[in-house]
Amino acid sequence: MSSQVQVQVVILAGGRASADAVAAGWPEWRALAPLAGRPTIAWVLDAFRASSTIGDICVVGPGDLREVIGDAKLIPPGKAMWDSVSAGLRSVGHGKALISSADAPLLTPESIDDMVNRSVALDAAFVYPYVSREDSESQCPGLKRTYGSLAEGVFTGGNLMLVDVDIVLRQEPVIRKALDARKKPFTLARMLSLRILVKALMKRVTVNDLEQRISLILGAKTRGLLSMYAVIAADLDDPAEAPVFEQLIRRG
Repeated sequence: MSSQVQVQVVILAGGRASADAVAAGWPEWRALAPLAGRPTIAWVLDAFRASSTIGDICVVGPGDLREVIGDAKLIPPGKAMWDSVSAGLRSVGHGKALISSADAPLLTPESIDDMVNRSVALDAAFVYPYVSREDSESQCPGLKRTYGSLAEGVFTGGNLMLVDVDIVLRQEPVIRKALDARKKPFTLARMLSLRILVKALMKRVTVNDLEQRISLILGAKTRGLLSMYAVIAADLDDPAEAPVFEQLIRRG
């Protein structure tokens, strides 16, 4: 039975492949990287189109994607990541929207619907999924991921985020400042607070600690969502990993 919840999705497809990836044969845009005979973004679009919780699809990317994305709306990317996010959300207008990367070809309708339905129920401005290392390694063996330790365990971050469009756009200056700080260790440390940093060093930071602090920084309710679907955290950004992704796609 189809879910009554339905949101629009903004797919960020303006990322360029690295020089090494291009040298290995990838096209300029990562979204067009070949995977099992198709562009990577085609696999992503299939999953969203088959999801009961997804309405309109907006792709933020170059004109090169036009023939690949079919009837999805296409708008040009910005100079920086947040510029692209902002452009996509302004195109959406209002309500809840799901932001996705274009390089998550293992996404399934089930993983998307689970994310949307559970996230909407949290009634937060930002909902970010994370996956346990155990689930990631058992469900997607062979993929390289970056993990972080929290009091509850070891986790990796997802490639989706559910947001409240109106709140996010209203808080845009604060979000830009927070994103800029991620490359400035001392600024980021001040934003996170000494208490969080000390607990992090002791591996005692909890999900709730991070939710509360990030909510305070962004000025809007933020929640983490533990997903049992490891495909949410699998992104293809290296040609060397393509064979592993193809094997997982064939496995279904």
